[in-house]
Amino acid sequence: MEFLMKANTPRFARAMTFLFPLLAIGLSIVALYFAAVRSEGSEIVITGGQNSEGAVIMLEQAELALERANDAVGSAELILSFLEGGSILAGVILVGAGILGVSSIQDLRHDTEAIKQEMTTRIQEETRELISRLERAERELLRREEQLAKLESQLEQSIASNQSRIDEQIQTASKMARRSFEALSQHVMAQRLARENNVEAAIKACRDSHDLDPDNVPNNYLLGTLLLRRGNLDESIEHLTEAFTRARVSGEDASVPAQAALGLALRYKGDQTTDPMERNRLYNQAEHYLLEATRSDPQLLTDDRESYFGVLGSLYRRQGRTLDAIQVYHRAAEMTPRRSYPQINLAMLYLNNHDPNQAEKYRQSAEAKARRRLEDTPEDYWAWHDVALSQLLGGNVDEAMRHFNEGIELSPDISSLESVLARLIYIKQIAPDLGGLDKAIQHFQESIRLKA
Repeated sequence: MEFLMKANTPRFARAMTFLFPLLAIGLSIVALYFAAVRSEGSEIVITGGQNSEGAVIMLEQAELALERANDAVGSAELILSFLEGGSILAGVILVGAGILGVSSIQDLRHDTEAIKQEMTTRIQEETRELISRLERAERELLRREEQLAKLESQLEQSIASNQSRIDEQIQTASKMARRSFEALSQHVMAQRLARENNVEAAIKACRDSHDLDPDNVPNNYLLGTLLLRRGNLDESIEHLTEAFTRARVSGEDASVPAQAALGLALRYKGDQTTDPMERNRLYNQAEHYLLEATRSDPQLLTDDRESYFGVLGSLYRRQGRTLDAIQVYHRAAEMTPRRSYPQINLAMLYLNNHDPNQAEKYRQSAEAKARRRLEDTPEDYWAWHDVALSQLLGGNVDEAMRHFNEGIELSPDISSLESVLARLIYIKQIAPDLGGLDKAIQHFQESIRLKA
């Protein structure tokens, strides 16, 4: 409330200073108006003749006018007294208002100074706070700039390092790509040479490819099979094991052929081992790989286009497991119905099982299939050997030796000769009195010695 009074007092004083003179002037105008009205009533109106009666009336009117004039003068004096008193009151009020206004102005000035001081203090504090914040911001900015400069330096170093590493990787990848391409070229050449039965040249090309890319699964597989044909069993097993292991780890389809070929190589290794325990160990390993391979792919064939069931049957025959051998050779005949290899082996097995009728049946079947094969592919040395074995079992020794010679001449490696020799020795065991056996065995032993 006090604040409102202080705030409104100067306005009130200024208003009173302006209104009181106007009020006095107004009152004066009103007084003059009333005086004029009274004076109008005091005018003498002469209405009659010039007789004494008229004079009396005029005298009465004059007295009445005089009385009214006196009343007007009294009213005017009253009004003037009122105006005089009002003027004095107005002056007093004006003086009071002036004093009050001056006091209010002083209070207002004091309040203004206080507000000014307060605002100045607040502005100074805020300025100091703002300066402090600016200084902190500048320090933070400097710190961030230092961090940024450090990060830029690290980034430049990282980019330079990565670029160098990328360049090295590109160079390494480029070298590897060139080596891989050269290795692939050598591998393709080895495949072509192997199809042409140029085994030595094919092995050399495979070795060159292996030197460039030792982890290549197809090349290790091909090199292993070629070395197997040349009788290098240890090295063949090494490369076939490498091919099978890497193919299985990477999930490649080549793992099954490599597994089957490894079983064949281990069986050959067992054939050459004189220690019975070591031979049985190798035969067991070979059986394991062959069973796994034929279970994964029953239609899998060797490089000579024979069923791997026939390889497994040959293993069982060497172990004396005649019935197991007969069973898997029948599976081989199902997989390769036009081939003579399963038939000639079934003939020998049934002969060993004292079943001459079945033996003769499969002997004749083997010879017929082998001769039909020779009509289409006269260079098939396996067909020549199967015809020769059929002739030998049928008692035709001279014809058997002629076909043996054709097969020996066409055989590219000693592994095929060793396989035929193994079957001749098996026939010797089950039919020792069969004519021409000793001659044929000696002939193959000499041929193997010469080719080796």
